[in-house]
Amino acid sequence: FLFSPLLFIGWVMIFFTVFFWGRSFFCGWICPYGALQEILFKIRIMLSKYKHSFEFNIIFHSYFRFFRYYIFIFLLFIFFLYSLEAAEFVAEIEPFKTVWNIGILKRLEYEFVIYSLLLFLFSIFIYRFFCRYICPLGAFLSLLSKFSLIKIKRRNTCSVCKICFKFCESKAINSKGEIDVLECLACFSCINKMYDDKICPPLVNNKIWIKYEESGMRN
Repeated sequence: FLFSPLLFIGWVMIFFTVFFWGRSFFCGWICPYGALQEILFKIRIMLSKYKHSFEFNIIFHSYFRFFRYYIFIFLLFIFFLYSLEAAEFVAEIEPFKTVWNIGILKRLEYEFVIYSLLLFLFSIFIYRFFCRYICPLGAFLSLLSKFSLIKIKRRNTCSVCKICFKFCESKAINSKGEIDVLECLACFSCINKMYDDKICPPLVNNKIWIKYEESGMRN
């Protein structure tokens, strides 16, 4: 706390907010590295004729998304069984030191610079690649997100409508219309579509809305 009071206060804020909004508050709205990835991705979308993320197939994605948890566990293993210094070195898996603290152009260790540039390259083509597959901090916050109090609500018709499932860039919505809090970055794309009377089926078709109201599952 005495060494870096602002950093300490920031960690306290992250810890408490994760129990209200899950990982999405920090990962989706505050993390500067996540923002940088998203900016690179959006620039590519604007400049390229391919207006989509180049995603892994669903089987590979379903396994690879757990990779960040393995990294997080490995970091804890190094910290408790070896030393803080060793853990700090392995924690370079997070490129924050290279990108923000030192700067890519000022970093003398070329291997960290190359690693950071590769992550940038992946992020240009795959939506927030590092956040979704590698970030150990994101893994830790995802685990705490299981206890978050505020959830994004869904309609019972979301189980048959595939619109949000197809357009969720973080792949946080499954084929049943359910939102996985471990993956959600709170982009609110699904919320926008759910209340768009030109897109959402219950709002487009009054018969579907009446059936929805009769089910008693209103949000």
